Amino acid sequence: MTKYTAVNEAVKVMLQLYKNEQIVYEREIAEKEALDWYQHTDFVDPFMLAALAYTFGTYHRITADAAYDIKEELFPTICMEIPVEYTNFSIIEIEASYNDALWRD
Repeated sequence: MTKYTAVNEAVKVMLQLYKNEQIVYEREIAEKEALDWYQHTDFVDPFMLAALAYTFGTYHRITADAAYDIKEELFPTICMEIPVEYTNFSIIEIEASYNDALWRD
C-alpha cells in the first residue's frame, strides 16, 4: 500500500470516527496527523494509523503493544457470535415467551 493510499484511507476512517461522535473535524488536520504517524512509525495499516491519530493527534511515543491495543479497542477484530443453541427456537417457543411477557405486565 502506498503512502498516499494508506494516509487517505486513514483520513476517511478518522473523519467517520469524528462524525460518529458528532465532532466537526477538518480534513487537512486529519491528513496531517495521519501522515505524521505514517512518517514516524512502521505502521501502514490505515486502521492503525487512524486509531493512533484519532487517539493522540500528532506523533507520540508509544509501544507497539499499546498501539495494537488502541486499534483493537476502536476496531475490534473478534466478532461476538451468538451460539447456535440460543438461536434455534421454534415459532411455538417464541409465541409462548411473547404471551408470557404480555401476562407479566
